[in-house]
This record gives sequence, C-alpha cells and structure tokens, in this order.
Amino acid sequence: MVERFVTRLSIAILIAGCAGVSASARAGVINGDFSSGNSGFTSGYTFGSTTGGGHYTVGNNPKSWNSFLSAYGDHTTGTGLMMIVDGSGTANTPVWTESLAVTPNTAYTFSFWAASCGNDNANGIDPSPAILVAKDNGTTFGSVFHVLATNGVWSQFTGTFNSGANTAVSLSITDSNTNGGAGNDLTIDDVALVPEPGTCTLLLLAGCAPPFWRRRRQAPRL
Repeated sequence: MVERFVTRLSIAILIAGCAGVSASARAGVINGDFSSGNSGFTSGYTFGSTTGGGHYTVGNNPKSWNSFLSAYGDHTTGTGLMMIVDGSGTANTPVWTESLAVTPNTAYTFSFWAASCGNDNANGIDPSPAILVAKDNGTTFGSVFHVLATNGVWSQFTGTFNSGANTAVSLSITDSNTNGGAGNDLTIDDVALVPEPGTCTLLLLAGCAPPFWRRRRQAPRL
C-alpha cells in the first residue's frame, strides 16, 4: 500500500515538473505569431514603412508594404500579421532576437515558419531566397535553413539545443544571404520554443518501471 502511494506521488511530481517546464518554455516566447505587432522581440534591421535591404515591418500582406513583393497571407490564419523582411546586404545581421527564460539542463526545440516574397514577377519566384540560421547565445544550432524560392509557400525550421546551466538564452534568426538588392525578401511567422517531449516521457517511464517489474515478479496468489 505504501509502495503504491510512493509510486503515485513520484509520478504526480514528475508530471507536475514536466508541466511546469512546458508552461515556462511556452510562456517565454512573446508575440510569436506577431499578432501584437512590432513588440516582444528586437531586430538588427530597421523597422518602418521604408523598404530596402535591412528593413522590416509587421503586416498582413507583403505587397501592401512594397508593391514589388508578392501578395499572400500569414501562416497562422491567412489573415493575421507576420514579420515582413527585406534582406540585408550585411551577413548575419539578426532578423529576429528575443531573450527567453529556460529551465537548466533541458533540451528545447525552437521553430518558426518562413516564406519568400521577393520580386513579384510572372513566375512568382524569389531570385535569391534567404538563407536562415538559428543561434542560442550566439551559437548556431540546427541545420542551415534555405527558404523555398516560390513566393508565399511556407516551410518550417526546427532545431534543438540544450540549455546547459543557463536560466535564460538569447535566441536569434539571422540571414546569411548578403544580397541586399533584388530577392532575399521573406516573411516569418509562428516562432515557438518548447521543451523536448522525450525528456518528460523518459522520466515518467523511469518512475513507473521499477514498481511494474516488482509486481510482475510477485508470486501468484492462491
């Protein structure tokens, strides 16, 4: 009876701990869908109505910002806001940056969606798509992300990192494409950070496994 109580209590503690990590991580991303406009993040680019390399805005249609860009909706709902970026000619200028609270020694998955929007020509192809890189505290993680050339077609970046001893990390998205002229125009939406589900799953299995095997070894009751 005592063993069952201890087992249930251990599982409850593990579940509560995992839930706490998840809530903390999700709450750390502010305005990931850009529904609150130009807030909750910083950028090495210049914000405003002016277009050109190294500028950005938050809007619901790239073409409304620059008539040479393609027209399409955001990734979240198709009618909401997104970050609209005219790629800088200076490599690795941070497009999006945010400092986020994390739990130490925890694996996290960082993700976002991006699409090209450059040069609204007849074939709807950006001649020089953005090449994005994710960094935590300045260290690159995940694969180099080549945004699809076809304008308005969203694709997702996902990459994992471990928080180590940190209680906060500075996450950034940079563009390594140095084309500041035609092309290298993009949109970003639905930025998110969540703990790896496998971490909590393994903890729960570890907490459940010993009592399970002990019960299997018990002699059958007559």
